[in-house]
Amino acid sequence: QESFDFGADIPPAELVRWTISPTKGTATMEVMSDRFQAFPAVNPYVTSVRHGFVYTAAASGSSPAPPQSILKLDTATKTVAEFALPGMQFCSEPVMVPRLCVCR
Repeated sequence: QESFDFGADIPPAELVRWTISPTKGTATMEVMSDRFQAFPAVNPYVTSVRHGFVYTAAASGSSPAPPQSILKLDTATKTVAEFALPGMQFCSEPVMVPRLCVCR
């Protein structure tokens, strides 16, 4: 029987932002966070425009491991707020539920 080792079987993952300039014909990559994380999510209404926050499922450290935290990354300052689960609890990817517009 084969065993699975997160540290050995999963490559490192970074959160990167690609900026595409159609007028210049260029694409640039910026590392937003080098912490091991996956399943990035943003509000679906701002997927292709400038947005303030990215949410990800993250391991407790920089090496590959099952996710135990949800991170909220501020795209302007690159600061991170973390919701960490206690003990041996694990999470799946964040799901974005946008607020309804209550217009007057």
